[in-house]
Amino acid sequence: MFPSLSLSRTLYLRALGAVGACAFVSLAVQVRALVGSHGILPAARALSGPLTLAAFLDQPSLLWWSCTDGMLLGLCVAGALACVGVVAGLAPRWLLLGAWATYLSLWHAGGPFLSFQWDLLLLETLLLSAFYAPAGIRLDRAAGPGFSERTAGWLLRWLMARLMLGSGVVKLVSGDAAWRDLSALSFHLWTQPLPGPLAPLVHALPGWMLQAATGGMFVIELVLPLLALGPARGRAVAAAGFALLQVGILATGNYGFFNLLTLVLCVPLLEDAHLRGLLPARWRPALPSGPEAANPPAAPGESRPRRVAVMALAAGVALLGAVQGASVCGVRRPEWTQPVLRALAPFGSLNGYGLFAIMTKERGEIRIEGSGDGRTWREWPLPWKPGNPAERPAFLPGHMPRLDWQLWFAALGNCRRNSWLAELQRGLLRGDSPVRALFSADPFPDQPPRYVRTLRAPYGFSDAPGRWWEVGPAAPYCPVLSLEGDTLRAVSLPP
Repeated sequence: MFPSLSLSRTLYLRALGAVGACAFVSLAVQVRALVGSHGILPAARALSGPLTLAAFLDQPSLLWWSCTDGMLLGLCVAGALACVGVVAGLAPRWLLLGAWATYLSLWHAGGPFLSFQWDLLLLETLLLSAFYAPAGIRLDRAAGPGFSERTAGWLLRWLMARLMLGSGVVKLVSGDAAWRDLSALSFHLWTQPLPGPLAPLVHALPGWMLQAATGGMFVIELVLPLLALGPARGRAVAAAGFALLQVGILATGNYGFFNLLTLVLCVPLLEDAHLRGLLPARWRPALPSGPEAANPPAAPGESRPRRVAVMALAAGVALLGAVQGASVCGVRRPEWTQPVLRALAPFGSLNGYGLFAIMTKERGEIRIEGSGDGRTWREWPLPWKPGNPAERPAFLPGHMPRLDWQLWFAALGNCRRNSWLAELQRGLLRGDSPVRALFSADPFPDQPPRYVRTLRAPYGFSDAPGRWWEVGPAAPYCPVLSLEGDTLRAVSLPP
């Protein structure tokens, strides 16, 4: 049962802990394969050289002291346990700060595999939420939020408003006609990175319905953020709209923990009275009565100088957040902000956001195959991205399969611009077990192949019974590669 005081804050912190735990666990099951010592891009390469103060401030990470596979996994486990502690209501401020420092350490080691906007959103949310949380040991014994905590709560609302508004504005300023004529959903549902099982059904809806849904999205992203900073009733309307949009995205696509985190960020927009009506009856705390109602626990007092300092810091954070958001939408940052933002950038906690500025209008899938003789080729299938045309799209809320995602991005470009893909192929040619574990099956269980190749094929939703995808003819993506010693060589094989 949640405590009667600060229900919104308590529910928010516990829910954030649950989402943070999902993020750490999701990373834990793949971190060795992605950036371990025998992974695709070993983290030791990103954190090489002597450890100096300048180097640490440029890449603040606990992995400077040890970059072993055990340390990588240990940080994931430690972060997950810290988040579980927040769910349990134990020392939430300090555990959130620990989770932030841990995720920041992994972020600096993750390279392109931790380069998503929701990784930055999680970092910013964890840090702000640490100051929104009470400083005591027990959440269920905390007093109501004081001035500093209320200010941090306002910054969380500002973060939510920036996230939504930035995502709406970048679509308009990008010049993409698919957003302006409201046809974007006729592409998005089948070209998004990892469609969900409901995506083909929604894609089959009449075009006018998809256009109406796109128009509704613009209302949510461009109008409701203005309500998120106003009176309680308007904030409740904004939270409902934001939640509706996120549920729709969650139902039709797989975006790791992003939708769950954004849903959690809706909670600080709500007052306790709103939440009492939304929670199931068995979760609704009883209202205090008698002496407790007459004399509720007071928030700790704060001196006037402290309040002024908190307000000045919050104003600076809010202003820099606005500058970051505007820069994503194409507005040049003022010169005076440049050195400040450069100094803060390594901490990943003051960001601009803007999702899907340009709508992808075609889908390509990269297939990775190996061969022992250069004639017979066998594929390494990935568990989540589209591959077999007869396999239904999966639903995996909370999990972020980062190799599957990066291959979607790679298919939009070319082999030269995705050098990490050569390292993946090197690991397969060497037979590195962590890399092979990323795939749902290993076609070469006894010894690695002599050659590896990548092919790109166009994909689209299928109307044929028993088929989810129509697959076009495949074309070479990277050259056929072989390994001489530990050096990759492009080879020419007879057709």
